Amino acid sequence: MLDFNLVKLNFATAVAILLVPHEAISAPVFADLDPSGTYLFVHDTNPGFDQRRAPTTVPLAGLNFSTKIPRSNQYLAINTRGTYTGGGGFTGLTSGVARFSNGGSTIPSPSGATEIFTIPSSPFGIPSDVGGDFFVPDRGSDPSVENYTIVQVPDAATSLQFTVNDSFFRDNTSQGYRAKVTTFQDVMDGSLTIDDRSTPGVMFANILPMNRFSIDDAARLGGYDHFNWLQNITSFEFEGETRTVFDPFPLGVLSRGTGLDPLLGGNAGQFADNSPLYWNETNSILFPDSLFIDFDAGDGSPNNSSFRDGPNLIFEGWSALFNTSLVGVRDDGTFDVLSDILDNGDQYTFNWKYTQTSNSLLSILPSGPDGRVTSLANADLSLAGGGQIDFLGFGQIDSPAPIPVPAALPMFLTALLGLGYLTRTRCRSHSV
Repeated sequence: MLDFNLVKLNFATAVAILLVPHEAISAPVFADLDPSGTYLFVHDTNPGFDQRRAPTTVPLAGLNFSTKIPRSNQYLAINTRGTYTGGGGFTGLTSGVARFSNGGSTIPSPSGATEIFTIPSSPFGIPSDVGGDFFVPDRGSDPSVENYTIVQVPDAATSLQFTVNDSFFRDNTSQGYRAKVTTFQDVMDGSLTIDDRSTPGVMFANILPMNRFSIDDAARLGGYDHFNWLQNITSFEFEGETRTVFDPFPLGVLSRGTGLDPLLGGNAGQFADNSPLYWNETNSILFPDSLFIDFDAGDGSPNNSSFRDGPNLIFEGWSALFNTSLVGVRDDGTFDVLSDILDNGDQYTFNWKYTQTSNSLLSILPSGPDGRVTSLANADLSLAGGGQIDFLGFGQIDSPAPIPVPAALPMFLTALLGLGYLTRTRCRSHSV
């Protein structure tokens, strides 16, 4: 199990978080491929012709699937590296094909992986094709991102079997020809890092998928469209005394309780959609573009792979404690907290504290940037309070606070002003 030291670090005086894994993280499985073996039909009844050899088989039991969810809900990313040499001196070949099997027959993937038509066997042109197998690409030449076929694991499958797309097999030889089989856990284990930027009063986190995966392919491998975050405020403090409500002004102006951050509809002065997730899943003319999940300012931290929050608690002495989790979001808007579905799940949730170290009234007055008022869940760093960030460690330190009823004012204004405006929802379809 991956176990992280919990390191409290003051961001006002340091620029790095120490993440100390105690054991090796999950890693893909590599298998040497025999290009002379196949599960396809070959003309092997005559000794002078092709002779069937068993295909390279990778047992699914040896892969790094999460133990928290059924295997049939999980996906694999598969590619090859190296080459093989075929009969007649053909070199540099990479054409790979694979299938799921239960030890005998082919079991098609429920994700509908593209069926590949294999070459008829030699020398009589006898059809060799079987239904339900799929193309396996070579990794490609890009040193930073690899090519993959991503397929969902069938419920009854026990293994992966590999062949090359050829018409004659016995004279094929490997030139370092190997398969790489990667699970979602392999890609995500160790991917969430606390950024080492020194901007006062701002918490940053990034997702850096392992094993040369792009952020979009990493999401696809989990069965998701994209990533987002779920944040709760677990408590407030004023001058060291624990509070359940943040109430900096009389008569409850800007007050709020613990729970979801931002509130459904947005925090005071900054509208948001009605999703419980941190970045807006739906965009509208009412919402700042910078809060939309697809926003990318070109600074190396696009919203779909990063988290940033610069709270502003207005008056010196106030503190807020946050619990922030990485989530995977499907096309239909449903989502999973990764801590709940992956092994070593504590690494996908982190805890931190913001303390207002001086009054910051000017940043919230109407004369401030955009005339907006914001205090929590603030991704507009021009409105940050500039206080102190303390990183408190990974994992759940308390049961998440219940999601509160949406703030009345933002919700009312959002409903009133939003009538007639077109919105766009973050949703992309993917094929595998």
